[in-house]
Amino acid sequence: MDIFDRVLRITQVRSASGRKPVHRRTIEALGLKRIGHAVFHADNPAIRGMVNQVGYLLKVDEVELQFIDSDEEAGESADGSAEAAGESAEVEDGE
Repeated sequence: MDIFDRVLRITQVRSASGRKPVHRRTIEALGLKRIGHAVFHADNPAIRGMVNQVGYLLKVDEVELQFIDSDEEAGESADGSAEAAGESAEVEDGE
């Protein structure tokens, strides 16, 4: 697993008011608006540096990416049949 396969969930847990201006700008650059607000960012050195600078205001969780096949998302199985996804293949007569 590569470091870029992970995503960070960053939540602001303490107020940025009364902090150094550079720390307030870092919170803003991360996209955080208020206490309890969470954002997702790719796990890369730039974001890690920002998190390290204002870590005393944040809660950070690592989340692994899970790729979903577009066919599975649409409710179809890998062979393309809708029946395998739990849908009925019956057709009603219009009598």
